[in-house]
Amino acid sequence: MTQDDSEKLVTTKDLDEAVSDLKTEFKGEVTTLNQRIDQLDDKLTKRMDKFEARLDKTDQTVERIAVRLVQMEQGMEALETKADAQRKHDEVMNGLDKIMKRFDIYDSERAAAEYTFRQHEAKIENHEKRLVALEQKF
Repeated sequence: MTQDDSEKLVTTKDLDEAVSDLKTEFKGEVTTLNQRIDQLDDKLTKRMDKFEARLDKTDQTVERIAVRLVQMEQGMEALETKADAQRKHDEVMNGLDKIMKRFDIYDSERAAAEYTFRQHEAKIENHEKRLVALEQKF
């Protein structure tokens, strides 16, 4: 064995230092991933809270519209002519069309929010599994 060969040999101490460095690096990565997951979770929670608040306001609006529609129906019963009845009916139907369009928009937004939430939830679970596997290794 030449002197160059003996300088190339790796000692147990060298391996221990390399493993220690890797552990430190992985712990830092795990910490960074945990922080990022927490940030995403907080952000998603805030967005869901805002969405739920908007949905509550929409529910209140729909309730007011429903009351108004009942009032309009009662008014229609008192109409004297067929033309007046047809005009009121058209107003009600146009109002219902607007309500249905709003429901479609809110339903689409809700579905998108749920889809995003499920994606984040799956990512968080995946991250947690990976973190547990990494922690078990070290």
